[in-house]
Amino acid sequence: MQATGWWMIAVALTCGVAACGDDTPASSAGAVNSAGSAAAGADATAYLGAGAIGVSDLDVSQEFYTTIFGMSLRYALPVPGYVDERVLHFKDSAMGSDVVLMHFTDGTPRNYKSNPARLVFYVPNAMAITDAIRARGLTVISEPAPQAAFNNTVIGFAFDPDGYALEIIESTRLSVPFLGAIGLGVADLERARVLHRCARHAADGRAAERAERLGRIHLPLPER
Repeated sequence: MQATGWWMIAVALTCGVAACGDDTPASSAGAVNSAGSAAAGADATAYLGAGAIGVSDLDVSQEFYTTIFGMSLRYALPVPGYVDERVLHFKDSAMGSDVVLMHFTDGTPRNYKSNPARLVFYVPNAMAITDAIRARGLTVISEPAPQAAFNNTVIGFAFDPDGYALEIIESTRLSVPFLGAIGLGVADLERARVLHRCARHAADGRAAERAERLGRIHLPLPER
């Protein structure tokens, strides 16, 4: 099936469970909430433990995320003949989720460059992060600046070594960064919204009933 375009849907990595009929959108930046509430673990009943991205060079990407955002290697997980993974985490932060770096070894051609995905980081100083990214010769898409739509929160955008978009949100209350959300490019935005709402509802006892009523939902992938 040929997709005519991509849409971006954001997934807050720590969230309360909501009903499938809940139309409250997840903020692409999460900036409508404070950085603290974006990962409010105390009241959360469901959360996403990690966001995974395919990378062309595990060493390069690990060095980038550990140096720029202060992440640490939690563990490496090689699956022989399929994929090598490295799980990065924020060892000095109780908020946010891990980043999984994946490089496939099964011989299947993979496109690791400029995929429609976005990692959203909350940081103490957005300009320092974007300056560090620029110093590596990587692209800063948008300089950090107050965004009126998000209560003048300072937000900037840049690319990582494989062209993944990085949304960099400043919160001066933080002492260390954390990953607050991921954005996924999807071929059908409404189908993805329905699927996401139902996934958030999975901890509710009525999830199976709703899944039965909705039937199987398949998100078509674009031909590349």
